[in-house]
Amino acid sequence: MTNNQERKTLFISYAHTNDDHKNRVKEMATELINNGVEVILDIWDFEKGSDLNKKMEDSVTKSDVILIIGDKGYVDKANNREAGVGKESIILSNDYVKNLNSGKYRILYAFTEKDDMGDPILPNYMLGNNSFDMTDDANDY
Repeated sequence: MTNNQERKTLFISYAHTNDDHKNRVKEMATELINNGVEVILDIWDFEKGSDLNKKMEDSVTKSDVILIIGDKGYVDKANNREAGVGKESIILSNDYVKNLNSGKYRILYAFTEKDDMGDPILPNYMLGNNSFDMTDDANDY
């Protein structure tokens, strides 16, 4: 990154499905930071006991890009509007539709799992757009 370039802010959304998934997300976030991206990640930036909805709204609003690192756990929670992912998906789905209508794409979905037919597992509101394959963790970096 040169001195003239602005450092981009990236909010990472994911489900706390299991320790392997959480660690994978944390490693990707660390690598992004090492490459000059300002990353907002709940485990680093959300204080215990804080207003989770407000923190998510603020993070989405101030980020240049939102990266969702999704697995089946994320998709189930998003589609059923459960837990933090469910609340976040309400915020993101509205932003996603606005982005589609304006031609701006600041929400990206990295799918980490496919279904039995080999299709990506995506939340309903993503409509299959702006998604990319991260099923092979060897390609994370």
